Amino acid sequence: MKEIKVRIMNIKDFYNLHKMYNSLSYTTKRFFHPGFLGFRELSIKWFILQLALILSTNPIYSKIMKRIFPQAVFLPIVAINTKNEVVGFAFIKIKEKLANQGFIGDLGIVVKESYQGKGIGKKLMGHLIGYAKKENIRRINLTVLTENLRAIKLYKSYGFTERKIIKGGDYWRGQILDCIEMTLHLATRENSYY
Repeated sequence: MKEIKVRIMNIKDFYNLHKMYNSLSYTTKRFFHPGFLGFRELSIKWFILQLALILSTNPIYSKIMKRIFPQAVFLPIVAINTKNEVVGFAFIKIKEKLANQGFIGDLGIVVKESYQGKGIGKKLMGHLIGYAKKENIRRINLTVLTENLRAIKLYKSYGFTERKIIKGGDYWRGQILDCIEMTLHLATRENSYY
């Protein structure tokens, strides 16, 4: 889809990102429920994560946070349509700083239902992996439901490998769900997608 632009998220996208998440179906939210999107589940943790997300959209604050408290840093990417609506979102949340100055992060990705199956997930992944390399992310981890075959195929196409299956590894709205833990080592990857 040529009319879809993929770029690093900025502060102007904040409201539209939450609006997009609130519009997602039950099924899509079942596959993607990071706990910090949407305006329906407000809590202190939600507000703290919003602050971290907002600060991460500013390169200066993000750089400072990476030095002081890297676990608060997001690398957020959005897919925007011609009406400036957010139709896709991907992020890496830094989880750990490595001794060699690199980082380990967790990945999440979602595309609005009416835009699924049109290559937007691939665009988001390509840009996000490039962004991660630029920000010295050495390893990306993710967890995906075992039944989300489309996502598993996408992740494998970018070099993610399965680490283990976790029985009952996810819980959402009273459901206990099985998932797969996957990882990608960027230090050994030669291709740049960014």
